[in-house]
Amino acid sequence: MSESYPQMLARMQKESAEYQKSIMHDYFGRSLSEEEKAKREETDRIEAKRQTRIEILHDVMWGIEKRVRGCMPKALAGCCFDNFTASNSALAVVKKYADEKEQMHDEGRNLIVRGGPGVGKTHLVAALTWEILIKGKRYPVDFWPVVDIVELAKAVYDDDRDAKERISDMGDIPFLVIDDLGQERQTEWSRELVFTLISKRYNNVLPTIITMNLDAQQVADRYGDSVASRLFGNGSIVLNFDSKAKDYRMGR
Repeated sequence: MSESYPQMLARMQKESAEYQKSIMHDYFGRSLSEEEKAKREETDRIEAKRQTRIEILHDVMWGIEKRVRGCMPKALAGCCFDNFTASNSALAVVKKYADEKEQMHDEGRNLIVRGGPGVGKTHLVAALTWEILIKGKRYPVDFWPVVDIVELAKAVYDDDRDAKERISDMGDIPFLVIDDLGQERQTEWSRELVFTLISKRYNNVLPTIITMNLDAQQVADRYGDSVASRLFGNGSIVLNFDSKAKDYRMGR
């Protein structure tokens, strides 16, 4: 099984420390031959790439460790495609979305992951979040359980400036992940909040990645036809877990 990104960070930090040690041991205090210079230049290039990767991973892990709002929950930090075993067909769909993330962003194409509790929806979108943050062309992305969005929005009424900025950012960030839509307490206020957020992203042609247990009709009944249309229409990719899928969490 391949390593998760936190494991990758730990490995690369160890490799970097060993590299620095080897430089001091092999090259310090003497002139280098042409062959040694060429070898050193190549290893320096590898180390520079490694340091860039370490910085990126470190920044993301710092946000997770400090529970910065908008970062994925700490419990999901180890989620990656390689340790997802619930469904190969579902994995293939989400991997394809990751591989085509530039096109998905430019076209504002949503990804809707539907299914019952415990089938692996959250694991998949957490792994996708890592791919958007780390692999290839990097995009800013926020990961929010819907109940946390509601709590954050409540803070706006207490004149919390940070909360206001974060709610506003959700409409503008290149990718937004909303986990467990429909699990929040249903009120007219929360319904309006979801409508406003989805509408803003739709108008800005920005992709939203959502996990839910609801189908399109249930979304329409709960939030209104316009929300259902904006989530499921316009080329959105809808991944439906089989109704007989096992509870992935219970099966570990």
